[in-house]
Amino acid sequence: MRAAGLAALDTVSAAHGVRSAEVAVALMAQQGVIAPITSATKVAHVESFSRAVSPELTPREFTQLKAAGTS
Repeated sequence: MRAAGLAALDTVSAAHGVRSAEVAVALMAQQGVIAPITSATKVAHVESFSRAVSPELTPREFTQLKAAGTS
């Protein structure tokens, strides 16, 4: 992923108070990917993935992330 993509993830995740990985999963979900491939070896990972469905990305954020090459 390009540096612009990481910066966009950081910006959007900070705006929602979640981790960048959670925004990345939310972005996939909003694109219709209903089963993103994730891996969990700890309870904290599962909790993080469950939080990933809560950030509702605005159209502007969605466009910003797509333009930055995060998907």
